[in-house]
Amino acid sequence: MDIEMPPSGRGTLPVSAFCVSHHPPVSVYHAEGCSGAWKAFGEYETKTKFWGKSIEAILHGCEGLNLTEHNEEYRWNKALICVHDVIFGNFWVEVYGKITVFNKTTGKSALLNIKPCNGKLENRGNMEGTVMDAKGKGVYKMSILKRESALLNIKPCNGKLENRGNFEGAVMDAKGKEVYKMSGNILSNIYAAFTPAAATARGASTEPVLIWEKLPNPDDFEEQYNFTQMTIGLNDPGDPIVPFFHN
Repeated sequence: MDIEMPPSGRGTLPVSAFCVSHHPPVSVYHAEGCSGAWKAFGEYETKTKFWGKSIEAILHGCEGLNLTEHNEEYRWNKALICVHDVIFGNFWVEVYGKITVFNKTTGKSALLNIKPCNGKLENRGNMEGTVMDAKGKGVYKMSILKRESALLNIKPCNGKLENRGNFEGAVMDAKGKEVYKMSGNILSNIYAAFTPAAATARGASTEPVLIWEKLPNPDDFEEQYNFTQMTIGLNDPGDPIVPFFHN
């Protein structure tokens, strides 16, 4: 599939993604920045393991980012993705494993170790790592042991379709203290506002601020099965790439 993102003040974002094999599943993608400042690409073969109560996805391959303005190219592998409690209870997703980031231009690298939480959700995402020079000597130690979190409550509409997607929520700091109140509708717009305590500490206002808004629907979206512009673009390649297709 090829995606031509909607025009914006900075131009368009061309993205190409293909499933080149179904058995085994192999996918590739390529994307470029609006001004040509960067290029992103990746290729993966996905394998799965079933552990009784969880499913583990193992992504063999790598991703890359070319910062053309800085003449640097980075490559890294994916960590493991595990979906827990797939048989009973509410399933939840965890990412863990070792990631190696390599700078092909300078030879510097980083090794990140995202630790499994072992069922303790508050420990998800804990990480330790090392940044090494071109000779493999450790220069920096890194760690993420506590992080911010968010709790969202999407309310049932009780048969009133106009209320679908209404929600309330909060963003907490590493100590579990509320910093932002969230509100709005996940289908149209999302607002965030400092709590009174957080606003006082920062000298800021508690007025809600719009942080996300859905783009307007295309003019003919009803004839396009109510698809968004991006969804329509999945099967509608942009004109600049059409000459590269072969019959």
